[in-house]
Amino acid sequence: MKMTCSCKRCCIFSILAFSLLILIFGLVTWLVLPTLISKLVRKNLIISTKSSIYDMWVKPTVPIYFTFEFFIVTNRDDIFKGEKPILKKTGPYVYIKERIKKNVVFNSNETVSFNYQNFYYFQKNLSIGPETDMYVFVDFVTAASLSVHYYANETGKMDVFTIFDYPFNTQFFMNMSVNQYIFGYQHPAMMKLNKMYRMHETTEFGVLADDTLRNGSFSKTFEVWTGSDNVHPIGEFASWDYKNYLTYWNTKESNMINGTDGSSWSPGIKRDDILQLFSPELCRSVSLAYENDSSVLGISTFKFVFFIQRL
Repeated sequence: MKMTCSCKRCCIFSILAFSLLILIFGLVTWLVLPTLISKLVRKNLIISTKSSIYDMWVKPTVPIYFTFEFFIVTNRDDIFKGEKPILKKTGPYVYIKERIKKNVVFNSNETVSFNYQNFYYFQKNLSIGPETDMYVFVDFVTAASLSVHYYANETGKMDVFTIFDYPFNTQFFMNMSVNQYIFGYQHPAMMKLNKMYRMHETTEFGVLADDTLRNGSFSKTFEVWTGSDNVHPIGEFASWDYKNYLTYWNTKESNMINGTDGSSWSPGIKRDDILQLFSPELCRSVSLAYENDSSVLGISTFKFVFFIQRL
């Protein structure tokens, strides 16, 4: 009888001790595991040649879609008779943009520098037609000249008017293909201007005709934090084109180079975070705010969109 009571007490004590151990283990796991996982994730996301995702960082496998839609002029001749322009929206014309990091150099201050090489591949199956489709577009040079004319003094305004006279005869509208309008076309007036006055001004214009944006070109130098110092967020800009601030805008905030290039952010993003993205194409930083929960390939994600209040 005594033996039986002793066994019961021993069993009860064992069960209580085991339950207590499970409780302690559960509490420790609940408190420590998220931090541990966060550290492991961050360790694997640090930009390093030893990182498991380094090759993907150099050459991302996720496609970037560039979609172009245009408002084209349908009554060019009538406009010169005093009629209001009639515009028609056309598109989309879709390209996949491939960005490969080149000239990668790891610096002693825990940053990494590189240039992007840009490639654009036309996606005919996602577009309304071939990129050789011809439309009537507003000429870039004319539009820029009229903008200069608006702010110029009388002498400057007379200089602007000369591009519309002989021998330049610049037209406000030009027929060109979608490919020309995006990637560049040779402007006849600028070519004549260079020849007549032995100048070396740009003669090619287009949405992506800049030397750092065109197909196959190399971007200006990016310098981002690797995250190895555990202080700076992974992938955030340290400088762009060897500058910490821009000089294009009127306010200090607008000229700041904030956030990442949009290809990645540090782990642990929350719904109430405001993300920062610097776009060289826009020559400024923009803010992104949470919109809703979403799913990509079955993985739960947060969807962030442009924060209109800060644009």
